[in-house]
Amino acid sequence: MTNSTTINNFTKWAEQNGFVFSTETTVSVVFSRKRGDFPNPELFIEISKSEVPRPPKHPKVLANTRWGADRTFLLCLYGALIRSKLDYGSVVYSSSCKSLQKILDPVHHQGLRLCLGAFRTSLVESLYAEAFEPPLDLRRKYLCLNHFMKIQSMKTNAAYSYLFNFSLYDFNSHRSSLTYSQPFHFRIRDLINDLNLNIGRIALCKISEVPPWKVIYPKVDFTLSCYTKACTPESTYRTLYVEHREFFSEYEPIFTDGSKSESHVGSAVVSLSTVITDALPISVSIYTAELHALRIAIEHISLSRGKKFIIYTDSLSALQSIVSLHSSSHPILVDITYALANYLKKKYIRFCWIPGHAGITGNELADTAERSATGSSERFPIPHSDLKACFRQKLQSVWQSNWDHKTENKLHSVMPVLAPTVPSSSNHREQVIWTRLRLGHTRLTHRHLLFAGLKHKLASLSEIKEKIDALRNESYSVLSDEELPNFERSLDKMEEDADNLESHLRALKQLELEPNILCESMLIFVITQRLDNESRKQYEMELHSNDLPRWDKFLDFLIKRSQALENVQRNYSLKNKNEYSPKFKSLVVKSDKRTCTLCSLEPHPIFKCKQFHDMSVQDRNNRVKSLNLCFNCLGHHLIKNCVKLNKKCKLCNANHNSLLCNASVPDKWQTKPTEIFPPHRVQQGSFITRVSLIHP
Repeated sequence: MTNSTTINNFTKWAEQNGFVFSTETTVSVVFSRKRGDFPNPELFIEISKSEVPRPPKHPKVLANTRWGADRTFLLCLYGALIRSKLDYGSVVYSSSCKSLQKILDPVHHQGLRLCLGAFRTSLVESLYAEAFEPPLDLRRKYLCLNHFMKIQSMKTNAAYSYLFNFSLYDFNSHRSSLTYSQPFHFRIRDLINDLNLNIGRIALCKISEVPPWKVIYPKVDFTLSCYTKACTPESTYRTLYVEHREFFSEYEPIFTDGSKSESHVGSAVVSLSTVITDALPISVSIYTAELHALRIAIEHISLSRGKKFIIYTDSLSALQSIVSLHSSSHPILVDITYALANYLKKKYIRFCWIPGHAGITGNELADTAERSATGSSERFPIPHSDLKACFRQKLQSVWQSNWDHKTENKLHSVMPVLAPTVPSSSNHREQVIWTRLRLGHTRLTHRHLLFAGLKHKLASLSEIKEKIDALRNESYSVLSDEELPNFERSLDKMEEDADNLESHLRALKQLELEPNILCESMLIFVITQRLDNESRKQYEMELHSNDLPRWDKFLDFLIKRSQALENVQRNYSLKNKNEYSPKFKSLVVKSDKRTCTLCSLEPHPIFKCKQFHDMSVQDRNNRVKSLNLCFNCLGHHLIKNCVKLNKKCKLCNANHNSLLCNASVPDKWQTKPTEIFPPHRVQQGSFITRVSLIHP
C-alpha cells in the first residue's frame, strides 16, 4: 500500500469518527527497511524535552533569590508553562519503557529547583515533598486514569469501542510478554486494582435536548449573599429570611441540602409536607450532592399541584451553575435544564440562597434529614470529574508510603507527612533561605560540592555543621540558660535581645518544633532573672492571674518596655536642652609684658611713650604709618579693624587719635611725662586676677 493511499484512508476514517488532524501537531513517520533513504524517526519524548529550554526561561528570570517572585507564583507559572508540555501526550507515551520516560525527569527537577531556590545538590525526593509536586510517573498515572474515565463517560467517542471491546485483545499473551507493554485498558485495570479503587457506575455525558434559544433561565435571588457570613450574626440572617418570606408569602418554600463526610454522602429535600432523602456514593463530591438535591426538588415540584414554589439552598456554587446553564456539561445540570424548560412554562419556580447553619428552621431540618439518609448508593451514576479527587488521594497515599521509607532524608525529620507547605514570609529571599535550611543543603554545608576546585579550610564536613540538626541545636543553645544575654536597662540592648530571641523561636517554628506552654514559662522565667530590677518589677505587676505566663504577652511587654525607655530618653534630652543653666567664666587681667614698639625699654603702650610724645605731629604720623598701627587707637591693627571708631579726636572731632592731630594742642593736654607714668605704678611682671559670675 502506498503512502498516499494510507494517508487518504486515515483522512476518511477521521471524517467518519469526528477527528481532525492538525498540521502543526501531526507528524508522519515512514517505516522502511531501506538504508539511507529515510532518516531515523525522532521520539516524541525527545521532542518534548527539546521544546523546554534548560533552564526554563521564564521561571529562571523571575526566580532571582534577592528580588524574585514568591514560591506560590513560581509554582503556578511552572505548571502552566513547563509541566503542561510534559503532560501533553503522556497518555500515549506512558506505555513506553521506563528508561525513555525518565528522559523528562531532569526538566521536572530543574523547574522545581528554580521555583524553590534549592541547590542542585538537593535530593529530588526532597524537592517533590517541599514543592508538593508528585513525581512524573505518578502524574502520568493520574492523567491516564482521568482520560480513561472521561472516555468511559462518552460512548460516542471513537476510542470507546477500542478501549472496552475485550475481544480485540488476548490478555494472557500480553500478560506474559516481557517485550511489549500491555494495552491501555489492561494497564488501567491493573492500576485500579493496585490502588484498590471502587469506581462504580460512571455517568454518561449528555447533550442538552433544549436548544440555546429555548433555554429559560430561572430567577435566582442572591440578596443574602451580599452579607459576609463571618461578620454577620445569625439573628440578622434570620430577620432577613423572615422579611423575604413575607414578601414571597404566596410561594411554597422548599429547602434542599447536601453534605459529605469521610463515611457518608447524602442529599435531602424538605417541603411543608414531604421529606425526601437519598444516599450517594462516597466518591461523589459535595457539589454533585447539592445539584442532586435541587434535581429532586424540581421533580417533586413537577408532581405537586401548586403553581408557585421557591427553593432555598445554601450552595452558592450550585445556584451560580444554574444561572449559567449553557456553560456546563455536568449530567445533573443537563437534567435540570431540561426540567426547567418543561416546568417553567406551567409553574413559577424561584431560587434563593440562604446561609447554612444560621438557625433557619427549614435549612436545619434539611441538614438533619440528609445526615440520616440511608439506602443503596451503588446505582447512582458518578460524574467522571468527581473521581479526580479520589484518584489524587489514592496516588498521594502511594507517594506517602514511598516517602515513609526515606527516613535518612533530612527533610523527612522535619516533615514526615506530605502536605502543602505555606511559607512563613512573603519575601522571596527569606523563603529561599528557609527552604535550603529545611532541605539540609545550604551554601555552608555543601559549598565544596557547588563550586569546583574549592578547598575548604576545615578538615571535616562535620565541623561546619553538615546536618540540619546542628542548625536546630544552634537555636536551642541561644534559647538556653547558658547562652541567654543579660538584658540591660537600655533601649538598643533590650530591642536587640528581644529580636534575637524572637528570630530563633521563629526558626524552631519553621522547623515544625512548636514549644508548649510549660517550655514558654520556663524560658520566660530564665529571661526575667536577667532583666534589670525595675523591668522585672514592672512585668510581675502585670501578671494578674494564676495562669502560666505566655510568650506572646511577654514579648509585648519587652516591646512596650523598650518604647517606654525610648520616650523617657527622648523627654530627658529635651528637658536638659530647655533647662536654664548658668555659665561660669573666668576673666584674668594681666599686665602686658610686651615692650613698647618705639622705645623697646618699658612695657607700655605707644601713646604713653615719652619718646613718642617728644616727636612732632608729622613724625608721629610717619612713625604710626611705618609701624602699621591704628590711627585711631594706636593699636597693633589697621584702622578698618578698629573697634573704637566711635571715639573721635578731642581737638577736631575727626577719626584719628588726638596725638596725631595737626591742630594746636591746648594747655590742659600738655602734661609732664612724670605725671602720666608714675614710677611707683609701673611694676614689671605684676598682674591682677579677677573672677566674676556672669549670667547671660
